[in-house]
Amino acid sequence: MSIFSGIETAEVTGGSQYIQPGQHTLKVKSVTIRESKKVADKTYFIAEFTVMESSSESHTAGSTATWLVDMAKPTKETAYGNIKEFVIALLKCNADEVTFQLCDELVGASQPGVGMCVLAEAWHKPTTTGGVFTRISWSPVADDSVAN
Repeated sequence: MSIFSGIETAEVTGGSQYIQPGQHTLKVKSVTIRESKKVADKTYFIAEFTVMESSSESHTAGSTATWLVDMAKPTKETAYGNIKEFVIALLKCNADEVTFQLCDELVGASQPGVGMCVLAEAWHKPTTTGGVFTRISWSPVADDSVAN
């Protein structure tokens, strides 16, 4: 069974770590799934990017940015929505086209997303426990020539 089984019914919600608040044009370097080295039974969806443009001083052009999504329950449904929003923006597809098979391919050895660009708008959002997390809204790039 795929780790993405059930993504078809996920709601797009957004969320991330490591990408700082601002508007960013990002070029995919890799999209992978990795098991946590520190916590047993914890899996992460990880997208690594080259920053093409950014409104944040934290992300200069040419630098690397990482988006990490916790795939563990109880956050799995939220993770699916976040990943689904990213896939829709990256591949410029419809929500009903995002399947577990497509996601398996995206993180697989062939890495079909490498070199594609996506827009990320990130901001801090307060949590109910008084903390803050970085929320990301993903959208497709209007012009594919930005990847050059």
